[in-house]
Amino acid sequence: MISTKRLQGKMKEMGITLDALSKQIGLSRTGLFNKIHNKVEFTATEIEEVGRILKLSASEVFAIFFVNYVD
Repeated sequence: MISTKRLQGKMKEMGITLDALSKQIGLSRTGLFNKIHNKVEFTATEIEEVGRILKLSASEVFAIFFVNYVD
């Protein structure tokens, strides 16, 4: 499960919209929305791309994508 709040906060901080991020990682807007809201899991490649686009540190990637609870 991912931390929806942390991911959305980082997107806001970086000024990247759901539409922009979805295009950059090659997903539909709905597909990315479903992943952000824990309806579908991110692939390792998608996690890597989101991390690169949002300039996430390794600890931020872990805190966002590898949590045991849902926000």
